[in-house]
Amino acid sequence: MAMFSLATAFVFHRDFGDQNQMIHFLKNVLIAGGLLQITYFGAGARSLDARTANSTPRQATLGAN
Repeated sequence: MAMFSLATAFVFHRDFGDQNQMIHFLKNVLIAGGLLQITYFGAGARSLDARTANSTPRQATLGAN
């Protein structure tokens, strides 16, 4: 998706004299950077995988009462 965002930026937003095109170009480049950052560092503590790993299984809590 990062490569698609960069390709979109370079193909469709080439007219840097137009401020609107420049804003959209930078937006696409920043989106690609954010996607690469998430790819490198992972989703972190707010990911669904981290939530399910830290929670106790539902069957274990039902039998404890």
